[in-house]
Amino acid sequence: MSAVRYRGYKTIRHLVPSTTVTGDMVTAIDDAIVAAVTGTKDPKSALDEAAAKMTTMLTQAGYIK
Repeated sequence: MSAVRYRGYKTIRHLVPSTTVTGDMVTAIDDAIVAAVTGTKDPKSALDEAAAKMTTMLTQAGYIK
């Protein structure tokens, strides 16, 4: 079985940065996608909220000053 390629990357894993908060960021974006798809939130609001959460996570972890 050959590896799945996405825009030249060997696996999708190479598109996600490895940080101490990566797992939490993935959860935030997953929650936003689910909220948008299920209609709980409109897509823009869901993604804006996820972006704010991820910015806070990255700031608190010291990746953003």
